[in-house]
Amino acid sequence: MWRVSMRCAVALVSGALVSGASAQTDLIAHFKQIGAPPEDVERGWLRPPRPEAHGAVGRCRQLSFVGTGAPLEVSFSVPRSELLTIIPIGDPSEGWSVDIFRPDGERISDAARTVRDALAPYGTGEALRFDVTAPDAGVWTVRLDGVGQGQKGLLMVRDALPVALRSTRNTWRTVAREPFELRASFESTDEQARSINLVSTSARLLGGGDLSVARAGDEVIVPLSLPAGDHIIWIDAVGLDIHSGYLLERSVLHHVHIEEDPIEFEPRATTAVLDEHRIRITIPCAHGRSREAVLGGAEVWTAGIEAECMAWIGGMIPLDDDGAHFVLDTRWLAGVPDDLVDIELRNVRVADRDSCVLLGERSGVALGLVSVSRTPIDASAAREMRMGRGDQGGSLISVHPRAVPGGHNLMLVHGYCYSGNPDNAWASSQFTGDVARYLNIDQNFSHDEFALDILSYGNQFKSYSIAGHSQGGTAGLHLYSFYWSGLDWATPSPAEGGRLVQALGTPFQGTPLAGNIAALGEIFGIQCGANYDMTYDGAAYWLSFLPGWSREATWSWTTSFSDDSWWWDYCHIAADLILSDPEDGTVESFSGQLDGANYMGMKEGWCHISNMADPAHVLDTVRNAEIDTEAAR
Repeated sequence: MWRVSMRCAVALVSGALVSGASAQTDLIAHFKQIGAPPEDVERGWLRPPRPEAHGAVGRCRQLSFVGTGAPLEVSFSVPRSELLTIIPIGDPSEGWSVDIFRPDGERISDAARTVRDALAPYGTGEALRFDVTAPDAGVWTVRLDGVGQGQKGLLMVRDALPVALRSTRNTWRTVAREPFELRASFESTDEQARSINLVSTSARLLGGGDLSVARAGDEVIVPLSLPAGDHIIWIDAVGLDIHSGYLLERSVLHHVHIEEDPIEFEPRATTAVLDEHRIRITIPCAHGRSREAVLGGAEVWTAGIEAECMAWIGGMIPLDDDGAHFVLDTRWLAGVPDDLVDIELRNVRVADRDSCVLLGERSGVALGLVSVSRTPIDASAAREMRMGRGDQGGSLISVHPRAVPGGHNLMLVHGYCYSGNPDNAWASSQFTGDVARYLNIDQNFSHDEFALDILSYGNQFKSYSIAGHSQGGTAGLHLYSFYWSGLDWATPSPAEGGRLVQALGTPFQGTPLAGNIAALGEIFGIQCGANYDMTYDGAAYWLSFLPGWSREATWSWTTSFSDDSWWWDYCHIAADLILSDPEDGTVESFSGQLDGANYMGMKEGWCHISNMADPAHVLDTVRNAEIDTEAAR
């Protein structure tokens, strides 16, 4: 059924373009009805992650200031470690005079190595970086002269003591007018256990006022109740290293997104037969009628004392006045001897499709007796069990303005906030055959919006695979997981060795820059805005809806700067203080890896984009040749 409708959609698009009809002709992006085996649940891929395992991590101290027209002095505590890095940042900061004083009051001179480097893309102009080896422990002071009246600035300070300040939430459900809290504490970032006592702390809302904080032992508690939208909570803390007796300071910027219209499920469900294999499961729920679909999932269990998980179902779930509509292919129940099986859904949950913020959940929903389909399961049937038939809901999209009818392509997709610089996107000239270059400059999309925009552009082709840079990789994986598209008709298939989604420098597990760079954005007034999907939290919850079959169709690579010395190398002068090594100036290597996917390794000497210390990794001809050769089309 879907093959016909997809081909018809492509023909309709092509015909409209050829005839000169409006490029805004509406099409439908059909939802897949995802099914996955219980092994995916047991591996933890399809279970909600623990909030305390994610959150935000601060590895440096960030001290903001506003100029008065007179010299400024900023002081901070430094523990004993191998290296101290100090970067004053402002718009502009090139004319500032910077003096740094040790705890004994002596001004440093030749003891510090300095380098001036570009702040792009996270700021404008350049910043001066000071690196001090084996710094004395105690209170250091930075004196800044030349900061203008009202000029905003930021002093970034990182010592080499492997301790971070981690902030976590107490719930995944963050909706307007519902209280929740953040909890922050110090933690070791290496194998050595350290005892850090909390000495003092403060919190504020970026762009807003101070927040109240409480303490529970050495843990900071920040109670919150926020309006809908994106918010950055800035937490500063001073700690005492019990082993050495020295003070240390850290800042963590925790990006949270607040949704409206939560969903409250009833404990019952109704079923309706769709065809010989599938049933629709409708769970009544109270909601604000502001959404037509949500991202959802549920575990399918047999009921009774010897209950057994049989499958996971989910994907984009249509939502209307009757409730939330899941689809179950009863062939997942074929392992049960009885033809009628008492079934219940467990760990039912739904999230906003853009932010992946949890809207509602229920531990169990009774279904009652379900008839089991026992027809033979061949490759075609197995695919249908995993992806459904694309006939149970969809989203309206429009024909992409750059659409030109084409064939079987490798689609090159850039990342978040692409500026149009050709050095920061795949070069079509490095690929052969039918190649398409997706382009949408200065965009800030959720993964879902990005995926639908790719689908809109891709509807002109008979089939395609995706080479995604940065967020382009997560958008491609999102598209393959939740929507029928040209990815599903590319050959060879993943089972036959074809690669559907090839991702380079993609933050599958998020990046701390999604929150921390907001501090620089406050100074420079640039960037494309907050993107919660790429925070550690947003990424973790999004990943919990991705089944094994879409992970297996994904290949990923990471890169890092040339590691020529133990203390001097970086990709980006300021991001280096925020990220954990190895990293490419935007994405940490661990984040570019996805459990269940095909990780192709890390390569040194390449950074995320141009104007960093090493070349942009999309320009690597060796890797690009492999992506070109192995891509399905």
